Order: sequence, then structure tokens, then C-alpha cells
Amino acid sequence: MTIRIIVAGVTYRQRDGYPLTKLAFDGAGMDRCGLKDWMSHRGDRGRVSPAFWTEGEATGHFMSKSDFLGPLFDVAPGQSAYGGPEAVTTLVQGGVSIRLARPRDPDRLLDDPLVLDWNRRDDYMPYWAYLWPGAYLLAEAVARESWPKWSDELRAPLALEIGCGLGLAGLVAVARGLRVQFTDYDQAPLKYVARSAAENGFEPERFSMRRLDWRSPPDERFSIILGADVIYEARLVPLVAALLAQLLTPDGVGLIASPYRVAAEAFPRALASRGLTCRPTTATSYTEDGRFIEGTVYRVGRTAV
Repeated sequence: MTIRIIVAGVTYRQRDGYPLTKLAFDGAGMDRCGLKDWMSHRGDRGRVSPAFWTEGEATGHFMSKSDFLGPLFDVAPGQSAYGGPEAVTTLVQGGVSIRLARPRDPDRLLDDPLVLDWNRRDDYMPYWAYLWPGAYLLAEAVARESWPKWSDELRAPLALEIGCGLGLAGLVAVARGLRVQFTDYDQAPLKYVARSAAENGFEPERFSMRRLDWRSPPDERFSIILGADVIYEARLVPLVAALLAQLLTPDGVGLIASPYRVAAEAFPRALASRGLTCRPTTATSYTEDGRFIEGTVYRVGRTAV
């Protein structure tokens, strides 16, 4: 079958269920989430009903590029796209070896038309594609943490990693016996997390993935919350503190890692104002190219930790 989308008078076609990579938009490759997924999230609010997917030919008319792209972010889960070379590298953190799938040339995302549009709308940046210092610091801390031993790993507590990006710390947590739910504002990194989990031979029951907007947290609680380099800007500090206050169980613990950043200095106060306590400890690690890094791991809880 043929899916036909008309934007500002220009026709783009999608055949046989191929994703939008088969389209061209302003001369740039458009590697996006599948049209079927997008339409299924829009439902009858969209100009094209998802019912068209079953048979025949469907046509959607949009007056402009922003008219077409806007609902992709406002209604469907957010997703950037990377279409360049990829790599799988082996990292050792605290004695735990992890095979990590990742983009080889993440800078190409910075010129992606959809990323630029998303940035204008929501100040979004594709930071997920890079391995930041906080990821090494948190992975090291998770690897060296004295986690309890569980006779049945499928009964191990479910940890939540917020802003997981490539998910290095969460992958180390799975290797250490935890179950982990990986979350990010952008769905794109989650496919790399899934690939990394497969590269490491992790059972599917040991991990899950979902998109999470910190401004709309779920009505759930977690006994372990992990976050690496999630307080790198002042505006994120109260947001992360509020998220921890809402999602952390009464006896739970949060491990939030950050290199030395000015914004992070306000984090303990933001936690205290929400009834949380934290114990900052100095953390060190090495990047994959051997560079020494130092920062802080904030151990967060509702009682003295």
C-alpha cells in the first residue's frame, strides 16, 4: 500500500510500512519514528485516521512543515533520529564489564532538522548520544555499591534510571543483579539501551524502557532511582528534586551523580525544601580514553542516609 503525505503542496510517499527514513524533507534524510506509530498516537485528533493503515491509499494534507512536525512532538512520544555509523564498545566500571551500543558520530544530530525544530519548541538537545562524565561517575558508584543479594533476580527491586541516555549506569545495575527501568525524554536512546542489553546477554525480564517527561511523572514509586548528569543546568535542579520527592519510596535511595558544576550546588537545598535529605560524597572515575574525572554522588533519601 502507499501512504501519501502532502506538506505545503509537496508530496511525500511511504510504501509498504517503511518508516519515514524513506521520505525526504527539505533535502535531508528524515529518519523518524514510523508513520504508523505516529498516527496511532494521534488517533482521531489527527488529520489522518490510523484506520487507513489496513488497506488502500491514504492522503494527509498539511499546510506547512511546522503543521506536520508539531503534532509529532505535542502528541506522539518525542524521538530524535540518528542515521549515522554506530559502534559497540566495551567499558569497565568498578570491575563490571559492559558492552555499550552508541552512535559513532553523535554531532550529526546537531544539524538534524527535527532536532532543531524540537529545540525551538522545548529547548531540547540530543545530549543522550554522548557519554558524559556523570555517566562514568554513576556507573562506578553503582558497580561498587553494596547491593543486597537476591535468591531470585526476578524479585530484585526495580530501579528507575532517569535521563538514562545511553544507559551505562543502568546497565551496570542490571549486571549487578538489579532490575532496571530505563527512561529518557527522547525515545531514540532507548533503542541503543535495548541493543546494549542484548549485547550483554541480559534477560528481557531484567529491564524495561519508557519515555518519561519529568514535568509529568507517573503515579508510581521506586526504591532505587539513578540519575547521571541530570542537574547540569539550574532550571533542572528543582525539577529533579521534585521528581525524586514524588517517585522515591519512603525507605528508598536515590543516587544522583554530577561532575563539579555550579548548578549542582543548589541541589541539596532543593531536596531539603521537599522533605528529602542527601549525603554528597566525592566520586572518581576514568573516561574510556583514560582521563581522570572527579565529581559528586548525592545519596538521596527521606530519612538520614
